[in-house]
Amino acid sequence: MSSTQSPRPGPPGSKRHRRDGITARVIALLTAAAPDHTGAITPESRLQADLGIDSLARIDAMVAAEDAFGVCIRDDDAERFMTEGDVVAHTRGVA
Repeated sequence: MSSTQSPRPGPPGSKRHRRDGITARVIALLTAAAPDHTGAITPESRLQADLGIDSLARIDAMVAAEDAFGVCIRDDDAERFMTEGDVVAHTRGVA
């Protein structure tokens, strides 16, 4: 790769995971859903275990994501989201 090329973004959870508008907005939504969490939210941050997002807060966050991105997130898809990276990857795929 030449010095003028940017490395391709890696998969969620990788060190090359992009920090772009979608990622920033997802982090903002998760921060609002996890008001007691004080650390950084990373692609590896687990929604329930690390951020303390319970089932009701998860629903609120998914509705907020649907509104923010103008997409529909199916319930069965939302149930499979375990990390911030999962939410970002799915949102990229449907936005």
